[in-house]
Amino acid sequence: MALDVARLELGLIGTNCYLVREAGAEEAVVVDPGGDAPEIRLELARSGMRCAAILITHGHWDHLGGVADLAEGTGAPVHMAEDERALLEEVNEYVPQG
Repeated sequence: MALDVARLELGLIGTNCYLVREAGAEEAVVVDPGGDAPEIRLELARSGMRCAAILITHGHWDHLGGVADLAEGTGAPVHMAEDERALLEEVNEYVPQG
């Protein structure tokens, strides 16, 4: 199975976000959506992809910022370490302003 991987730099500090799909497939997994869900949705649409799932590699604020918006907008499930799931509710407390 060949994979297509697109890398986006998102948010205040250019956090890497990845759109991963089997070559030619419409469904993609969004890895670490950062803080710019509208940009991710735009890139998915441009590439003819649909967000099938969201994967969070770790619970830092720069990886979590777009999770709620993307999940609500796409209906995609969020996969992450269970012991970090509470951070989703606190993410806005950690985002630096500026």
